[in-house]
Amino acid sequence: MADQPLLSLAAVDLAEQAGFMVVTAGDAQDAVAMLGERSDIAIVLADLDRPGRARGAELAAVIARQWPAVRVLVLTDRVDQVPGEVATPTIIRPCADRVIVAALTALSGSGSAGSDR
Repeated sequence: MADQPLLSLAAVDLAEQAGFMVVTAGDAQDAVAMLGERSDIAIVLADLDRPGRARGAELAAVIARQWPAVRVLVLTDRVDQVPGEVATPTIIRPCADRVIVAALTALSGSGSAGSDR
C-alpha cells in the first residue's frame, strides 16, 4: 500500500510529460466534486488501488451516469479488480509508459499527445 501514492504520481508525471493538462484529486469524492465544478475535464485517470470510500470502479460508474462525455481510464495492479459494471478502458500495471500514453491519446480523440486535457 505504501507505494500507491508513488504509482499515482508516476501516472500524473507521465500524462504531463505527454502534453496533457493535469489536475489531481485526493480521492474519488474529490474527483466527483471537481467534475461538478469544472467543465474542462475530458479524461479521468482512475486508480482502482487508491484508498477511500469510493474506489475507481465506483467513480467510473458515477462519471458514466453524470458526465457521459467524460472518458475514464482505469489503472489497477490486480486483474480481479477490473471493473465489470461500466465498459471502460482498463490498464493492468505494471505496463510500459507508452501503453498509458497511447490510451490517454486515444481517449482524447486527438490522435496525438498534447491534448489540453
